[in-house]
Amino acid sequence: KSIFKFLIVGAILIYIFKGYIPQILSFSVSPPDNLDKFLATFIIKMLFFAFLIAVPLGLADFYFQRWRYLENLKMTKQEVKEELKSVEGNPEVKKRIRRKMMEIFNRRKAVKRVKEADVVITNPTHYAVALRYNPEKDIAPIVIAKGIGRLALLIIEEAKKHNIPIVRNPTLARSLYHSVDINQPIPVELYKLVAQVLATLEKYKRRYRK
Repeated sequence: KSIFKFLIVGAILIYIFKGYIPQILSFSVSPPDNLDKFLATFIIKMLFFAFLIAVPLGLADFYFQRWRYLENLKMTKQEVKEELKSVEGNPEVKKRIRRKMMEIFNRRKAVKRVKEADVVITNPTHYAVALRYNPEKDIAPIVIAKGIGRLALLIIEEAKKHNIPIVRNPTLARSLYHSVDINQPIPVELYKLVAQVLATLEKYKRRYRK
């Protein structure tokens, strides 16, 4: 761009300079007494013309660059809108968002229900399953909350807050987590293991009361 502007200015100045060639050639034959004055005037005129040419070119270039920037900005905004439309309209993205929101909702709900538990079975940090067992209401121990990773840690913290017994049993914790849904009773094959945990806890409770 700079070279292009330079060429335009140069071409116009050369064109103007051509008008002075006959006068300059005549100096070679009979140099005038006021040659210095002529040269000074000539140089000032050339600079003046260069200025007159450069300013409009500079302004034109400035407004052109500004216009192009605004157009690119508009295009960028439009591209963002199109991208958002494509993302929002994508069934897979919607499905992932719904699943994530459901996970967050279930996580909060699970942590809140830990205070109802009689015991929390842990892995001790990777898995946590909260069990409730009320012989008068429940046909078998019920899983009221479960989680892995961060959710497991939150369940354990909530259990500590409400003084719910925490039992470390990695095998049982994994089995309960993978085989029982929330609000469902434990399967028959896990009765014995869970019963042992509950019996041990009941024994400790009796000793504590004494």
